[in-house]
Amino acid sequence: MIFSDMQMCSFTLIVSGFDHEADGFEDALFEAGCDDATGSVQRGLRVLDFQREAAGLAGAIKSAIADVRKAGGEVVHVEPDNLVSTSDIAARA
Repeated sequence: MIFSDMQMCSFTLIVSGFDHEADGFEDALFEAGCDDATGSVQRGLRVLDFQREAAGLAGAIKSAIADVRKAGGEVVHVEPDNLVSTSDIAARA
């Protein structure tokens, strides 16, 4: 039996550098590796909610930041998902 050290990490990136009304920024994000993110605009800010598989939260966030930069954006703020169930806590531990 093979066990993986990978876990699903949930976090949100607030990003800039994308024109909300221009076509193609979703494609640029997807092609840069952000196919595990759901995007929205909240209070005029581009918000990317990630569900990224990685060895840990720090690695997941670092790789997502690199992918956003590859797509031409810049990360303004990182918000980890701190609202988790007890089973999520057990899985992360």
